[in-house]
Amino acid sequence: MGNGVKIFKYCLPALLILPFLAYVAFTHLDSSVDRSYTKTNTASVSGTVVDSRSGMPLKDTTVIIDDVSISTDSNGKFTLDGVGLGKHVIRALNLGYENHIRSISVSEGKTLSLDISMNAAPEITIR
Repeated sequence: MGNGVKIFKYCLPALLILPFLAYVAFTHLDSSVDRSYTKTNTASVSGTVVDSRSGMPLKDTTVIIDDVSISTDSNGKFTLDGVGLGKHVIRALNLGYENHIRSISVSEGKTLSLDISMNAAPEITIR
């Protein structure tokens, strides 16, 4: 039983200091965030996704810019707010269609309007 008390005696200070170390680490990480980045350093990207052949809007298409995604509404429309300034890659994905990928450039205070036309994926026959 004596060894258990010794282990407890030496482990207790370490257990008490861990929350403090975690607090210091997370406070430091938070303070290193660039606070100058605000809504004024962003813009919106909006548009409509349609079938390239029929011109009909494609609902439930996933539109992705960086790590942010949204689905188109029943009219094929989407809006992504808070997109960082500069160059990005936009992707549109819909089951039964080829993925649409292209580069865009976003300017401060402007809404970039895009029309995305998606081609139906070729049919694959398995025999």
